[in-house]
Amino acid sequence: MMPGAAQDAMKETRAADGCEGLYLLTSRDGRDGMAIVLWRDESALDAMRQREAEHLDEIRAQNPNLPDVESPRLYDVISAD
Repeated sequence: MMPGAAQDAMKETRAADGCEGLYLLTSRDGRDGMAIVLWRDESALDAMRQREAEHLDEIRAQNPNLPDVESPRLYDVISAD
């Protein structure tokens, strides 16, 4: 089971305008993981990144043991028609 903070973050991300999909991959021992979020466009991604930056202090105050999260790596989606 995921901690409440992770569940809340996933709900907020899914509800964000422009979120097209979210996958959370975690190791079975719960020590490692990554999220894959699909955004409609770059402006939707930028809006969510701004919102996250504004709430980071509040999130850390509620979850002092929250590990550092590395900066996201951005990828382009390439598909064949």
